[in-house]
Amino acid sequence: MKAVVLAGGVRSGMEIPGTGLPRALWPFPTEPLITTVLEFLKKQGVSEIAICANGKTKMIAAQLSAGPKPWLDIHYSEDPLPRGPAGCLRDLKEWLGEETFVAIQATAHYDFDLAAMAEEHRATGAAITVGAKACSDDAGRLEPAGVYLVQPETLELVQAVGYQDFKEQFLPKVIAAGRHVQCHRLRGEAFLIHSPAQYLTAVSDAILRRTGHAPANYVERSAGVFVHETAKVADSAILTGPVWIDAGAVVGERAVLSGPVVVGAGAQVGAGALLHRTVAMRDSSIGAGSEVFSMVLAPNGVRQVGRPAMSRVVGVRKGILSRMLRRLSPARVAY
Repeated sequence: MKAVVLAGGVRSGMEIPGTGLPRALWPFPTEPLITTVLEFLKKQGVSEIAICANGKTKMIAAQLSAGPKPWLDIHYSEDPLPRGPAGCLRDLKEWLGEETFVAIQATAHYDFDLAAMAEEHRATGAAITVGAKACSDDAGRLEPAGVYLVQPETLELVQAVGYQDFKEQFLPKVIAAGRHVQCHRLRGEAFLIHSPAQYLTAVSDAILRRTGHAPANYVERSAGVFVHETAKVADSAILTGPVWIDAGAVVGERAVLSGPVVVGAGAQVGAGALLHRTVAMRDSSIGAGSEVFSMVLAPNGVRQVGRPAMSRVVGVRKGILSRMLRRLSPARVAY
């Protein structure tokens, strides 16, 4: 099976303003977030992977090929004029061939049984199978999980030019054409990351999963507190996990890091600073005495002394897909 990883981000809140850095490249806690999806697909036996990023493809390709564990066998779809999720699938039609393929979000944590989803897809003869998960606040309701199994012939319904969304435009066309769209309840984990709040929660979980298994060149100082051997952390600093401090970072005297907190490579945290639910990316700087809550600080970003800085949390719009799922599934669906 082949897979297309949708790493676009033409969505409010998907980039740090002024940086152009797509959420797919945000640290998780050190490798780009998109690599967790790539690793999931490889684990599930996906043979070939393409990435489409709506104008950010070259940036993502550069980072994935230059990392400590370079991804060198990825096919990249150039998309200088954003075509949208369905549009980029249409543009990949020749590469995809005639086999069922999976389209999946790049900004998520997945650990579910893809084979079970594929088996149901084949058994039902569906044109598209929509992966869904139980709502966190109501197990009897389903919500879309950003993963789809697709028959390539359906891509003929996508126009050859212009922006085409998957949920709002492509799925309605498939249904209107009389093709069967199936809802599959995923067996396992599927956590979408479409806002700063969701990202910080996911980073927390990612760090805690490492407890007791520190990677090479890191020391686990206490449960869920990982410090790179080249980082400098003052003895008087207070670290309450989950905390991740990367190579060459500096944490000053009496600084308080109340997790989840990530201090990226080369980042500086000044004396007496207070950080909570914060990711300070590489080479960023947080001034002495600063209070930073629920914030994602861009690479080379600076935060000086002042009132607590808060990020704007952007809600997830489920729109027409959730309404479709409510019709397609016997379970109730949140929207």
